[in-house]
Amino acid sequence: MVYECSSPTERRWFNMRVLRISSVVPVKAVISHEDVTPLKNIEERLRELSELDGLTGIANRRVFETTLEREWLRLARAKSSLSLLMLDIDCFKMLNDTYGHLEGDACIRAVATVMGSVFKRPADLAARFGGEEFVVLLPETEIDQAISLAETLRIRVSELQIPNKNSLVSNTMTVSIGCACISPSSEIKPNELIDLADKALYQAKREGRNRVCRSNIQELGVIDT
Repeated sequence: MVYECSSPTERRWFNMRVLRISSVVPVKAVISHEDVTPLKNIEERLRELSELDGLTGIANRRVFETTLEREWLRLARAKSSLSLLMLDIDCFKMLNDTYGHLEGDACIRAVATVMGSVFKRPADLAARFGGEEFVVLLPETEIDQAISLAETLRIRVSELQIPNKNSLVSNTMTVSIGCACISPSSEIKPNELIDLADKALYQAKREGRNRVCRSNIQELGVIDT
């Protein structure tokens, strides 16, 4: 049995083995405890690498999809709502072309850092969806609250004042955000929530970027109207 036995200054794990000695009466046993902290640290690190995005340190897409499936089932039982934000950096290709890929990576990390400062509830999940695109899963959150959080995120990114002089929107980095909210049920698939948020994101882009838009598609189970 592997168990944790940490000190005040470090985490430590031990592997306990019990060997029965059947040749003696009464029956006795030898119990040994082996320090397996280095091995456990390697396991923890590998787990982190499999779950976190390498560039930003936030959750990766695989973790987002797994969490979405789990929360979908939980909230369907609870008859509660689930909101999703989908966002990306406006005119990111121009930013990359103007300042280089290293600066582009720095901008992606900066957005992830801001997300961590806005979404603090244990149940909230911010993840990198791919490239310069991010998602935020907000369990038990109605659409108005989700929009308010999205607007806070948009403003805080703008306040970073990161240059993007060739952007079609602003001379600093901005983001566009799409919001959707669904009451999960067995009749609706989780991908429908992603599709709604994605459509809202493209609506934000069509309307000029650097803004938050909510889904306006009415389907079965959609809370947002």
